Amino acid sequence: MHLKNFKSEKIVSDAVDMLASLVADHGWQARSWHHNWVRWIPREWNRAADWLANLAMDESQCVAWESPDARRLSSCNVLLCADGGWRSTGSASAAWVALACGGGEMPPIMVACGAAFLKGMEDSIWAEAQAAAAAVAVLGRATAGGTVVPHPVTRWIKENEARRIATLAGAGLALPMCN
Repeated sequence: MHLKNFKSEKIVSDAVDMLASLVADHGWQARSWHHNWVRWIPREWNRAADWLANLAMDESQCVAWESPDARRLSSCNVLLCADGGWRSTGSASAAWVALACGGGEMPPIMVACGAAFLKGMEDSIWAEAQAAAAAVAVLGRATAGGTVVPHPVTRWIKENEARRIATLAGAGLALPMCN
């Protein structure tokens, strides 16, 4: 196994372990066993995270948006989306989107999103792993209070841009009432 792939697999494995610990520590109910928690989905289903990854690389900066109610994320059904991006220039990004899902016919609600700009990457595997770890860190930070954004931010996304990102995710912006 190539060393970079081993390091990336370790990052994702650590993120899944952190997720399992959060579930156990907070008495949350998982919909499936932890080996099914991380899975690949087609790009068209992950357009918001893909768009954020490109935005961070286009602007060469870390970006984020967070709802004032993002700390309540840990009391909701949650969908975390992540995408890593890489360009031959060596720039890369790790993007994530946190959605609260009410269930039934109610559409998901985007409560936070962001992308970290990364330099000096040799391929996209490392960025993908960093994105998965950042997405899980969002949930962990939601349980601690304070901001859920797991990386430094050089530009906060404005509400109109956040609405566009939420639309890409098939979501709205207002946080639903969660238990």
